[in-house]
Amino acid sequence: MNKLILILISLSSLNASLFDFYYFSKAKEAYENKDYILAQKYIYKVDADNDYINYDIANINYKANDYSEAIKYYKRAYGKRVNEADRLFNLANSYLKMGEFDNAITVYKKALVLRRDEDTIYNLKLAKILKEKAKNISAKNKKDKEGKQKVNKNKVGKKMNKKHKSKLSKEMQKILKESLKDKKLPVLMYKINSGEIKNNPW
Repeated sequence: MNKLILILISLSSLNASLFDFYYFSKAKEAYENKDYILAQKYIYKVDADNDYINYDIANINYKANDYSEAIKYYKRAYGKRVNEADRLFNLANSYLKMGEFDNAITVYKKALVLRRDEDTIYNLKLAKILKEKAKNISAKNKKDKEGKQKVNKNKVGKKMNKKHKSKLSKEMQKILKESLKDKKLPVLMYKINSGEIKNNPW
């Protein structure tokens, strides 16, 4: 009876491992074809929680413009098999894309401690400029809002504030798209076989 249970457990682990390999392969294929939404679908089916799978999940989310999920998985991807300077660089880029300038600046500085390179220095400077620009626009919005007449304040003020926020968002996105250096993202850099995703039971 014990042997039968052990065989069943071994077969179910092997089966899960094969599915993981299949899903990972499909995610990689979709990623290479720049279908990041499909890549997300497949990579989330991989039943593994280790540094390099988390790094790949983070990269897919970043490319799919899902920066909050990218941040979550870049944080989880800390480990021996992932280049720490690249991980921090990509994490900082995700914070920058979210408009979390203070977090981006802090993480870029950590990446620079590990490796000084032009892209990280450039993006750190860009984050500082964007933080200052956002601060100035926020101050201008506040000043504009305070200057409105009481009668029109509720109707006009809300419309102008919404207009200005969407303009700021587009402006920041344009600056980021044109200026941000994010070439550190590899194309699912880890080659795996089924045994690396889940430990073999035997």
